[in-house]
Amino acid sequence: MEDFVPRHPSQELAVKVVRDYIESYNWEGNGLTFIGPCGIGKTFLASMVMNGLPYRFRTGCIRADRYLSLYRDKFELGALLKAGGDVVEDLEKTRRHLNGLERSNVLLLDDLGREYDSDTQWSSTQISNLIRWRYDNGAATLITSNMPFDFLIRRYSEAFVSFLREINTTVVMDGEDYRATGAVGD
Repeated sequence: MEDFVPRHPSQELAVKVVRDYIESYNWEGNGLTFIGPCGIGKTFLASMVMNGLPYRFRTGCIRADRYLSLYRDKFELGALLKAGGDVVEDLEKTRRHLNGLERSNVLLLDDLGREYDSDTQWSSTQISNLIRWRYDNGAATLITSNMPFDFLIRRYSEAFVSFLREINTTVVMDGEDYRATGAVGD
């Protein structure tokens, strides 16, 4: 935690929330949702949670859009395999990767809301299903997003955002972009 130098009161509060979360982590599936503009340390602090948990916890980290790509690839590779394609190794690798992420005790789902949104709501449904399944199975999900809650409500649904607020502690952050003003440790 010493590597993160807060430059805004909301960042100081975020550091306290992260410390408390690490010290009191339980197996109930509750996580943290970091909301705020880009470059203010959301992913850095979420990563600090992952690194601060005891080694007995399985952790995973993936951007929301990459998770959806893997999920889609699993189905496309399965269809190719049924059609006689030589994709067994690729399919198994994709399945192992997804299973590892889905079954980790704590998963960092980075940049929620930046993934492609379709008219069918497929992306939103898969993200919602992942988070709900993880919570129902006692697995915590840490979430970062540059998008405010009103955007997330439009993207996913009011019910989904309400569920996130129920299962995760929300950490709203603000401040200057560390990337534009210097390193996190400055």
